[in-house]
Amino acid sequence: AFVYNRDRREDETCPTSSEQWYQVQISDNDTIPPSNFPEHHAPAIPLGEGEGDAGWLTFTGTGSGNSGDVYRVSLDDVQNEGDVIPVTLNGQPEPTDSKLANFYLIQRISADSLIVAFQIDDNDEGFRLGHYQRTDNPQEDDAITELANLSSDDLDYPFPFGPNPNLAAAGDDAVFLLFGNALLKATGNDFSLWDSTEEGGSPRFVIATDNHIVWSLVTTEDEAVFQEVRLAPQNTPEGSALIRSPYSETRVRGTRDGWAYFTVASEPRDDGSLDTPWAIGVNPDLEEGFAIEDAHWIGSSLHADELNSGFGLDRAPVTEVFLRRGENLREIAVTSGADPQGGIASVGTLDSGFTAAFMGAGFGPQRLLTVFSVTEGEIEDPEGGDLSSMDVKGRIYLADPENGMLTEASTQDGSLVRGVSLF
Repeated sequence: AFVYNRDRREDETCPTSSEQWYQVQISDNDTIPPSNFPEHHAPAIPLGEGEGDAGWLTFTGTGSGNSGDVYRVSLDDVQNEGDVIPVTLNGQPEPTDSKLANFYLIQRISADSLIVAFQIDDNDEGFRLGHYQRTDNPQEDDAITELANLSSDDLDYPFPFGPNPNLAAAGDDAVFLLFGNALLKATGNDFSLWDSTEEGGSPRFVIATDNHIVWSLVTTEDEAVFQEVRLAPQNTPEGSALIRSPYSETRVRGTRDGWAYFTVASEPRDDGSLDTPWAIGVNPDLEEGFAIEDAHWIGSSLHADELNSGFGLDRAPVTEVFLRRGENLREIAVTSGADPQGGIASVGTLDSGFTAAFMGAGFGPQRLLTVFSVTEGEIEDPEGGDLSSMDVKGRIYLADPENGMLTEASTQDGSLVRGVSLF
């Protein structure tokens, strides 16, 4: 299902529960009208099938300083206000005692167990971490319980600003999230400092393999600024540095059989490629790793039959991993996510002057590839002089690793698709 809102707020921020929300299920045909959520209920977090049916956690806060409550509603009962289930906070018996000012998902431990961030009111000193537990027992309430902070002497908590859900990864029984220069581990009961650097920093990415966490941050030492990729076991808070470089990134979502993939380089280019890149693969379980010179990972593919309905794409193992390599990084190649050292196969070569990126994670092995060119120039300034310009043109190609082909899916140049994550 997907949800939408017909209103656009004057300040162009996201709509909230003060507007009307609607749901359309993918199985609906054109004769079935959209289902409207109960008044003032904004869908906040999707829930897969688990102890209960697939559905949503909704939030009734308006986002303008007015607190709200959290409820659970089934996918098939969205518009039946009598079927919404209140979610209590920290065991409070009544929803009126459970009001929050802000509320969002960090990551899932399971289909029924979520790590969330919340703020009790706008005057609260910061954001807190909580655990949402869904139950199908009619004698019990769904509940959000604030996690105990086991590292209170080492962390500024409540957090002065909300943790970024894009910088969180799910382990077997916990969620690992980045905040500042620290890697935190959150379970259903508590959270703690798991790894950190001596100097401050800002996080870059986090990958959870079967038994380890690979994470990166921008940090300093002796006034030198660099990016450090670190490794920490999931069961022991003992992190160590893997590699330092001027720049690091990952465009591979997920892991396979213990492998993690990231790229280091001297710097990123305006066209989305990298200067002097090295494509890195590490497998801490096997104590193996490799580096490919003049190459960088550009994406991965997933297989639909390996999806878990409770997690969506969050836990699906990668099947193929794609990279650019060779002269001017024009060659598109692919390797197995489970056996990257077993061989790399060429898919095709880009035209001169073009670069490429995938539109997020997707099902494979065939993938659609955004291929685009960037031309810099100058335009006349009406007030005198010249202004620099950048003309971006894009095409869509089909990358077919099974047949070693890179073919155009569109035959005409067009403006680059906006609003799509290019990784």
